[in-house]
Amino acid sequence: MAHEALWIAIISGLFLAVFLIATLWRKWGNPKPETTRKFVHMAGGFIALGFPLVFQSHWSVLILCVGFVAIIAITKKLGLMQCVHGVERQSEGGIYHPIAIYVCFLLASVLQQPVFYVLSILVLSVSDALAALIGKTYGFKLYSVEQDHKSFEGSIIFFLATFLMVHLGLLLYTPTGRLESVLIALLIAVLVTAFEAISLGGADNLFIPLSVFFLLAKNIAKTPEELGWQFLIQAGILALTYAIASPAKKLGGTGILVLALFAYAIVTLANPYWCLPLLVGTILIANTSLFLEKAKNPNELKSIRPVFYAVVVPLCWVLLTNLTVKVCSLEWAYLFAPSFLTALTCHLNILWEKKRLFSQFETTGDAPTCPRWHRARGFTVAVFLAVFGVLGSVLYPKLNPVLTVTTSLAGVALSDWLYWKIAIPKLGVWQQLPFLRLGMAVIGLVTLVVFVAQWVYYQPLAVATLLQFPR
Repeated sequence: MAHEALWIAIISGLFLAVFLIATLWRKWGNPKPETTRKFVHMAGGFIALGFPLVFQSHWSVLILCVGFVAIIAITKKLGLMQCVHGVERQSEGGIYHPIAIYVCFLLASVLQQPVFYVLSILVLSVSDALAALIGKTYGFKLYSVEQDHKSFEGSIIFFLATFLMVHLGLLLYTPTGRLESVLIALLIAVLVTAFEAISLGGADNLFIPLSVFFLLAKNIAKTPEELGWQFLIQAGILALTYAIASPAKKLGGTGILVLALFAYAIVTLANPYWCLPLLVGTILIANTSLFLEKAKNPNELKSIRPVFYAVVVPLCWVLLTNLTVKVCSLEWAYLFAPSFLTALTCHLNILWEKKRLFSQFETTGDAPTCPRWHRARGFTVAVFLAVFGVLGSVLYPKLNPVLTVTTSLAGVALSDWLYWKIAIPKLGVWQQLPFLRLGMAVIGLVTLVVFVAQWVYYQPLAVATLLQFPR
């Protein structure tokens, strides 16, 4: 422990030296704010690459990362360290960066795959920085993601750098074959470049390394034939999502890409049949006026946050399902399925009420009364429970259908009441983003309650399985 404490002190000094160099560079050299920010980003990433060599315990990494999250948050609030915070765009990337480092280190420790950690942080540190710097300097073909402008040149550099680093890393430091390493690197480069293209507010600092890590863990043992199928699945999901959502003119290209990536995550990390309720929801949104109206101006089609915040909670349940099976080899991952379904249903229900109540507020100027639990839309709930009833009876015979229906209905009712209890007083005060974050938080809390209910009911089976897991 004393050995690791010494390394914590040394690495803390190295990070502080990076901040000092960037601050002095900004003061005397007058570089662009994005340049010093990416210098800190890349240098910090290179320092973090050495963590598997000096740390055995993830607690040491946690101490470092918590400390630097605190430094970033405090200096941003006080207006200090403009070498990191001086960019015009709103970004929380400085906070996401150390969080991603810790999570990847923890997962690599559990799986005993330090190469996965190194490649994930390398892509975050090098590909992201190169894409930003080259895109800002040489990017001419621009595309918009809400208020952010990115370049195709930057995305191409990101793709090439990611492909080369993952390919060479797998080839040199793992027993993966040449063809397999090429296909895995190509698969990861395509998907992670798509994640980078649609990320806002510095979220790429979190999603890029986690995506690389999960894709490596999922595909490292696959044959070339299986990897080929992955490319076909990618293309098929994107084509189907575009065919369903694009004609309605309610979602732009970036929103459709988010849905396609979410569906791909479900197929590869959980179960392909979990896409069925997502498919039903997408069809309902695209082909009815119950949830969304057609975009009134082209700028609305550039909006990505509503789709992003809608998929965060169900995506978390997909990731937990995969981790439970992959890391712990436990057989009770089916307990996450009702929470996944409830997350989708709660969001559709809130979206339905939101359209009606916001329209009423914009027309009359008076805040509507808080809806009661019985206003939870029976049609949406009925459709999704019917879908899951068929799905659950085939895939998860251990699930009690009565419990699933009861907890899902209770979850929808609770989320409806809680969301509007908080949201109604904020009409006319909040902008769109706080409402989206509120919905994500409420649905996350409610689906956690649904999971706890499932866990308590199935506790004898779950605990027995857990006790059999080797320590």
